Amino acid sequence: MSKSESIRSTSIQLLLFSLAIIVSGIVVLNYPQPEPPPPDPFPENFIFINATMASSGPDGKTVFTPIPNLDLVFYAWGQRGPLSEIDTSVQTNSSGVAEVRLDTGMFDVQITDQNSVPFARETIVVTQNSTLTVDRVLVNERPSTIKILSLSSNWDVSSFDLIEATFKNSQEKTVFLQSVTLAGKELVSSICEGLSAGEIEFQEEYGAMAEEECEVAGEIPALEEWSDIFRVPFDVSIPWRTARESIDITLNFAFTEVTLDP
Repeated sequence: MSKSESIRSTSIQLLLFSLAIIVSGIVVLNYPQPEPPPPDPFPENFIFINATMASSGPDGKTVFTPIPNLDLVFYAWGQRGPLSEIDTSVQTNSSGVAEVRLDTGMFDVQITDQNSVPFARETIVVTQNSTLTVDRVLVNERPSTIKILSLSSNWDVSSFDLIEATFKNSQEKTVFLQSVTLAGKELVSSICEGLSAGEIEFQEEYGAMAEEECEVAGEIPALEEWSDIFRVPFDVSIPWRTARESIDITLNFAFTEVTLDP
């Protein structure tokens, strides 16, 4: 091989090597930078929540007030029912309103107040932007039946006498009994029967025992009957003639209605 041919071969090799370096640089410079996967899309449905308390005012008219600090926890449904993992949760503000975003599908919503008292657990089907209305209804009703189980020697219904009250829940939902009153005073269950008369006469001590051991409040399932026996409160006396016709016993209970509307 002549000297000129050797020089030309070397020049070609250098040229090819240079081109290879240039092409590699172009490929490296234009290679896409790695990026994290795109975030999951937000749930597509806005759910506006409005929570109110309905009670009877002094004039007998219904009064509506907002329920603040109401906790709502949503559980999405799987193939076998609601999942145990929380999908999302929210708490109402001072105006009793809140907002969440939910996917299209079926959910269980568990509702409790700020003291963890259960209000309701309902199943809802979300298909579009909607309003979830939570109405807590407070109701005062008389028992279905009242029985006087003992009378004092003067034939008056007096302190420490026993009265049995029975109530049939006609609602097609569970109601929560909050208290039972007689002549404006709260009654306690006869579970307190073991207290001595002296202990009962001291109202402060009696009240403390009632709180700890004589709880009346509880759930009454739909269409079921409830009954309990109570001692007449201290300082209450009702003539038998009046008691025979009417005893002013009031059951104070509540129930919750949950609706989802477009």
